[in-house]
This record gives sequence, C-alpha cells and structure tokens, in this order.
Amino acid sequence: MSTVKSEFHSHLDSILEKRGPLCVGLDPDMELLPSGYSSNIQGLEEHMLDVVDATSDVAAAYKINTAFFEAFGAAGWNAIERLVTAIRKNSPALIIADAKRGDLQNTARFYARTFFDTFDFDAVTLQPYMGYDSLEPFLERTDRGSIVLCLTSNRGSEDFQHHGNPPLFLEVARRCADWSRNNVMLVVGATRNPDDMRRIRDVAPGLPFLVPGIGKQGGDLETVLNICGRRLLLNSSRGISAASADRSTLKEAARAEASRLARAVGDFFDKR
Repeated sequence: MSTVKSEFHSHLDSILEKRGPLCVGLDPDMELLPSGYSSNIQGLEEHMLDVVDATSDVAAAYKINTAFFEAFGAAGWNAIERLVTAIRKNSPALIIADAKRGDLQNTARFYARTFFDTFDFDAVTLQPYMGYDSLEPFLERTDRGSIVLCLTSNRGSEDFQHHGNPPLFLEVARRCADWSRNNVMLVVGATRNPDDMRRIRDVAPGLPFLVPGIGKQGGDLETVLNICGRRLLLNSSRGISAASADRSTLKEAARAEASRLARAVGDFFDKR
C-alpha cells in the first residue's frame, strides 16, 4: 500500500509544484503498437513500460486505462500490477486508474478496495450518474483521489451532460465541489467549448481538473491553461505513446513529445 499520509490534494499540489501538470496516458492499443513489439499482452506491457521509462522524470501522473488490460483477463490484471510497481520504483508520479467506475454503495466499496488497496492506485476515475452514495466509498479515502467525470469530449456527451438548464455537467461540478473532502478532481475535456470549461471553473473554483484531449485530439493548450491555471493535470496518451511507429526510436520520440509539452506549459506561465 502507498505510504502517502497527506490529503490527496496536498499530494497533488506538491507534485504539480515540482513537475508541472503532464499526465501520460497509458492506453495499450494493439492497433497503435509500434513495430518491434510482439502482438500480445506481453508486447503491450513492454510498450507501456518503455513509455514510462522514457517519461519518468517529467510526468506528474500516469493514467492507466484499465479496459485495454482487462480484455486480456488475468494476464491483463497481472500486467497492470507490474506496471504500477514499475512506476512506483522509478517515479514519484501519481498513478490513476482510468476505470470509470460507479455502482451501488456496497459494490463501490469493493471497487475502492480493489483500486486503492489491492492495486495501489493513487486515484480512480468515476461515473457520478448514480449519485453521492455510489461515490462515498471513494470520497471517504481522503488520501486517494476521486476523479469524477464532469464534461467529456465525446460526441455523445451532448445526450445527457448538456441536458437541462443549467446543464447537468454544471450540477455535477457544483455537487462535487460541495462533496469534496480534499480529494475530488473533475474530468473536463479539452476539446469541448471553452465557455463550458469556464462555467465549470466558476462553480468549482477549488477543484483540480484532469483534462484529456491535449495533443492528437486537438485540444488547445493555451486556452486550457488560461481557464484552469496551474491546478490541473493535462493528459496526453497517443501523442506520447504513439510518438514513433518503431520500437527502436519509441523512447526517444516519447520523451521528446513529453518534454515538448512540459516546456510549452512552462513557457506559458513564465510569460504571465
């Protein structure tokens, strides 16, 4: 288990101060696997380990998309465990389970135990649709992070997240701000309307954001930083892990892209 004793936000702020906001997404997709890796779970794991090795001194966090591993059954879960162990060994970065869980309270209690205790994740992404009691077992763990989906970047987000006046995503942000026990973050996609991101920041000024969509998905870095300030994690997945199509140059390319993003953030704040 983690030896972190401070509240999650304090832990996050300490890492952001030392490393900046770069979050490296680890999504081991067979279709994006560079040549030179075997086309199986071992090859996917080796690919992700190489990305971690290349970025371990610049990443503030790693976000492991568990679905890509879960598809391989027990072998996938074993790979997750080894990946978490490797990150712990080489970096102080936060480790996020991108699992998007959200279920009845008793079930949620076991999900929290799974990700926080069994696999030693620092935080997990969560679905808020079932309400407070489905999140409570995670919120109670104030040494770990509860990263709640607020406004996602997929087209289908229009179906529910924008429903109502004010829209549902603002109610999620407002409730999460009320519920926060110093461990809540919000997922807010970088490719959404910047005005929506501003509205979320207005109703949840104290909550850090996890912002996917920077890089190959086209989210604008300066717009996000202008709205969110320093208290956020900027996720880049494919832009880093698929920076090269060949294993022989993957580490160099992944590090170069991660460093480029880190410098861009630093340059932005240096100019302010």
